[in-house]
Amino acid sequence: MYCEQGGAFAAQFGPYLPLIGGKPLVDDSHFKNLLVRAAMEDPLMKEAQDEFFDKVYWTPAWMRRTGSGNIQRHGMSGWPGIRNGS
Repeated sequence: MYCEQGGAFAAQFGPYLPLIGGKPLVDDSHFKNLLVRAAMEDPLMKEAQDEFFDKVYWTPAWMRRTGSGNIQRHGMSGWPGIRNGS
């Protein structure tokens, strides 16, 4: 998401893209520092992270919680506060 949207650090993430999801990068200090820098310096990284976590975690959890594939039908008035930690 972030690289596809042309984030400021996209080129630096390029060599890691084929490895993500295949090779554990937990011990790669350069990769971890790059993630931290991008999160601190590029607002697009925060947007990409929000989009990812909405898609992978929040939306499926909400759909399981409501028992529906139609999120809007049940209303999500509390969603912004939950998502933003307020």
